[in-house]
Amino acid sequence: LGITGGPNALGNGHRANAVIGRAVRLVLQNVGGARASCVTVCGSEAPHNVNDHGSSTPEAMLMALAGTAATTGSNNVYLGGEPLVILGPEHAQTLAGSGWSKANVKQRLWERVRVRLDRFSAENLARFATIDPARFAGQPPGTEVAWCPAPDDLMVIVAGGPGKHSSLVPTFGATRSVTLAIDESPPAAAGAADRDAHARTTRGRRSRSARVAEADYRGGRTTARPRERSAWSMASRRRSAARRSTEAPPSGRRS
Repeated sequence: LGITGGPNALGNGHRANAVIGRAVRLVLQNVGGARASCVTVCGSEAPHNVNDHGSSTPEAMLMALAGTAATTGSNNVYLGGEPLVILGPEHAQTLAGSGWSKANVKQRLWERVRVRLDRFSAENLARFATIDPARFAGQPPGTEVAWCPAPDDLMVIVAGGPGKHSSLVPTFGATRSVTLAIDESPPAAAGAADRDAHARTTRGRRSRSARVAEADYRGGRTTARPRERSAWSMASRRRSAARRSTEAPPSGRRS
């Protein structure tokens, strides 16, 4: 079936995974009544790979994580924000197996990720001093600045498959992640018309999601349900007929 078993968690999907996952999700929603409880969104860069196949202790692993995070080009180092740490399962097991909690990871990583001011250009230091004077203005060259304002500003999750890789995802800085509860039920005080409108919107949203999830990315084809294919085919035939009518030669003449 071509099912992928875990790697490429941040990459594009595979058709088998998308179709099977969507089918299971539809059963959970429509038969079991399951709904996602919340969603978290953050504005981020592309992930930065952390390749550490040798470290077997949390302290050793922090060297790779902190070394990857401590860069002069990060928005977070002068604008704040909430950097995202995505631990691969094997790295997470090394940390958790030594008794480290998520709070421990945040605290110890935050303490290690430091950037010396003499690693920045003079022009950038002058700019940063106007943005964050307390940390950048009039400081000695050997002063170290943290990756983000506080340990709790780090977001830490576990994702991925086999292989000792993790990812660090700097954010836009000066922004915060947003977590919202998902509630697809209409307001309690809504009238019959409002409930019907809400139901139509929800069905349309699920239909669009199904088409995306079931798309054949390799060939650009879609595996939409027959009713959807019929509607698309009719629309396509109407567009083709309209083009032919505008391109047809005048009556009595042959092209």
